[in-house]
Amino acid sequence: MLDLSNKSVDDIPAVLATLDRFNPDILPVLHKYIQTKEYNLEANIAALKIYQFNPETYDRNMTLTILLKSIMNLPGSDFHLCQCLMSEAQLQVRDNPSCMYVLN
Repeated sequence: MLDLSNKSVDDIPAVLATLDRFNPDILPVLHKYIQTKEYNLEANIAALKIYQFNPETYDRNMTLTILLKSIMNLPGSDFHLCQCLMSEAQLQVRDNPSCMYVLN
């Protein structure tokens, strides 16, 4: 395993090629990467998988960012893939009607 404490946004593509992509310690840098860099399906999948394996790390706002970026990649199937990596509870976003419209 790599030392993830000093990783930067520019290191994320290299980290995504290792098993460390599923390490929850990489989430802060991964979130920054997803927000600031071009669309990267592998980064999105890594974040959603971390949420799947470690539900306590779930970040709803980041998940919405991932879903919105993936829906902009239509007609690709990225949006549906990202939805499949989410739990039923995560897909039930009742307090934000615009999100419900996107998810349905």
